[in-house]
Amino acid sequence: GGGGGGVLPAAPSERTRAWETRSSYRAAGRWAAPPPPPGGGAVESRKPGLPLVATGGPQGEVVNAEFLEMEFRGDLWGEFIVTQRSDAFYIIDRHGAAERVAFERLRRSLREGAVKAQMLLLPQRIETTAQERDALVAASETLDRLGFVIEPFGPSLSGGESFILKAVPALLAERDCAALVRDMAVELAAAGGSARAEAAVESVLMRAACHSVVRGAGTVTAEGARALLRDLAVTDLSGHCPHGRPVVRRFTRAEVDAFFRR
Repeated sequence: GGGGGGVLPAAPSERTRAWETRSSYRAAGRWAAPPPPPGGGAVESRKPGLPLVATGGPQGEVVNAEFLEMEFRGDLWGEFIVTQRSDAFYIIDRHGAAERVAFERLRRSLREGAVKAQMLLLPQRIETTAQERDALVAASETLDRLGFVIEPFGPSLSGGESFILKAVPALLAERDCAALVRDMAVELAAAGGSARAEAAVESVLMRAACHSVVRGAGTVTAEGARALLRDLAVTDLSGHCPHGRPVVRRFTRAEVDAFFRR
């Protein structure tokens, strides 16, 4: 789907009325607060979280103290961070590590029912086909819990309906999320209930986390590297990104000496 202008129809469609009837945030008056200041404002949802397995300690609790003891030594190709601690050095996948941090933050917030949503200064328009529209309606409560605030906006040229994305999780505030929301809605709606729904939520959190971080090569500063190390220290890293790829590799002085036969 694409963007584009448009005006609200004079009368809401039957599907729009159905959406408004089932919409949890409308029923709860969630967005009755005054408009945010220019640039958007942070708001917090206090809704019951979905049943997810708890991992890691409370926010701010150090669970990987070794990251706080590392010294930044440089980067490789703008994608990997090199650090040193005692008699070992480490290579950290910058993207994978940041993705893991974002994923754990989202999962913890969802579990605690406190996902922070950022109101968008310029709401994003979502165009849907009939199938995508039905999926978006079916997944509306879960998307709302994840911090995505969506309102109907009338018929779509694609055969479904147009929707306005008014707020997103704070870590996605600078991203274009229209396509992401459509994909997540289809995945959530297809999952149905019980264990499959829980697995789908995990998958959606992975998508959102991946969408929130910088991809590819970029400038790595000492300040940025140290900030990432501090984030990793309070994150249940398990040594992998949410997709299961390794995030950090440790090399000991003994391994280096053995390689060079010293």
